[in-house]
Amino acid sequence: MKCSACALDFTDGVHCASCGSDYDFACANLTEIGYRKLGADRRASWKCPHRCRASLNSPAPPQNKSPAPAHKIASAGPVTLEAIMAKLTNMETKLAAIPQIQTDLRDVKETCEFYGAKIDSLTNNMSMMEKRINNLEPMKEDLATTKDNLEREMTQSRYNNVEIKGVPIVKSENLFEIVEKIENFVGYNFPRSNINYISRVPVHGSNEKNIIVSFVNRYIKEEFLATARAKKTILTTDIGYHGESNRIFLNDHLTPKLKMLLTKTKKLAKDKNYLYVWVKFSKIHVRKSDTSRPQVINSMNDLNKLT
Repeated sequence: MKCSACALDFTDGVHCASCGSDYDFACANLTEIGYRKLGADRRASWKCPHRCRASLNSPAPPQNKSPAPAHKIASAGPVTLEAIMAKLTNMETKLAAIPQIQTDLRDVKETCEFYGAKIDSLTNNMSMMEKRINNLEPMKEDLATTKDNLEREMTQSRYNNVEIKGVPIVKSENLFEIVEKIENFVGYNFPRSNINYISRVPVHGSNEKNIIVSFVNRYIKEEFLATARAKKTILTTDIGYHGESNRIFLNDHLTPKLKMLLTKTKKLAKDKNYLYVWVKFSKIHVRKSDTSRPQVINSMNDLNKLT
């Protein structure tokens, strides 16, 4: 419809209840929101200011007319070449950045592909390492079993052995005679035929060499050790050595692993007030009191259970 005041087309406006004219909101001196707030009755009785409410002597145009809508302004003037060129220049400026954007996107793509290849390589390496680890597990178990078997065999091979510590090394010494002197001092004698072999062996981390006596059977060895321990103290002067008097120790010939376990057992037993720690048949025993039961220490697990 056309506005009765400005003759421009409009789609929404006001209708005069008196003369039946139609006006857009601007020509009616109204805003759309203000018109909606009038209510149905006042809108139905609204009269135009140009004909019905205006004075016959001063049909002045509406005052303080609000700016026309944007679509009216746009249609009011022609489109100029300068405006079109300005638009095109703006578009060219924006389009000029597209090659750089494409280059940046290409760089991002190449970077992603590079790191993607790295990730694939790392994934493959990890898979290979996992396979190797899985293959090593059975070998680890086999190695542990082999170590246990070797420890057991080493222990069994020493069942009949006595280790004598503290005897000075003398040039051209006779080890059989040294053992016989110890026999005489402790009061337990046996023929040389009961000795399988006798030799000195170096001590790890020391210049000393202990004497290892291997008997033909375990029972002679145990009786000899029991008699020597009953003597409690044996000195070098007791078996004919002159000079400084040093103590001689007779013990089971233990494996390095059992020796370490025995050292830790003695320390823990002292801390926990155990009265007795001894070795018999190559096994470590502890007892807390005269009335308590002996406990066998075969491993660190057994040692950790001591209370």
